[in-house]
Amino acid sequence: MKTKHKTGIEILNAVAKKTGVPLNQLKIALPVFWSEILEAIQDGTEVRIHGFGRFYVNDRPGHYQEIITGWDKKTNKPVRDRMYCRPKKRVRFRPMKYFKEAVAELNIKTFGDQAFNTKERFRK
Repeated sequence: MKTKHKTGIEILNAVAKKTGVPLNQLKIALPVFWSEILEAIQDGTEVRIHGFGRFYVNDRPGHYQEIITGWDKKTNKPVRDRMYCRPKKRVRFRPMKYFKEAVAELNIKTFGDQAFNTKERFRK
């Protein structure tokens, strides 16, 4: 099953139709909107959009990860080594309660009671 998606221009056309704001102005405003969010995130500021969600930076500390570099032919066991992964900053998105409820309502409409009866489905 192919997933549905909307492109940015389709969303801009819908906003222009619903608000009456010309599409040319929206094409200018949207990149400015995203650049403001990006600048705030680069400064380490959390961005909250009411009813939608919040964007924030999550610091992941450096850590060692065990990797397999080869096989020992005598014992037929893997040769293990440790690799250092440097610290990283990742942008995270957390949806707000209204947004989560809207998606949950969509699940109920689409799947009915099956969305909540997962234990019964996997009990077999």
